[in-house]
Amino acid sequence: MTKDELNAIFQAVHKEMLEDRSIERLMEKMKEEVHQCENPTSIDTIVPHIALMTMDYNKEFMYRVLLKVLVMV
Repeated sequence: MTKDELNAIFQAVHKEMLEDRSIERLMEKMKEEVHQCENPTSIDTIVPHIALMTMDYNKEFMYRVLLKVLVMV
């Protein structure tokens, strides 16, 4: 697989995730979880949620990329 082919896959997955509103759904989920916390305005509450949600988003992104790469191989 060439660098250009891999780049095309990354771009395609990025476009897919924008189209299926992955970021918007992630933000909605984060807001719900943070508001259920004892102190929803505390940095100590918000930052860990943002970190975990970002990791989940990145995991989903890379999973989709790997699926496309494996299909091509």
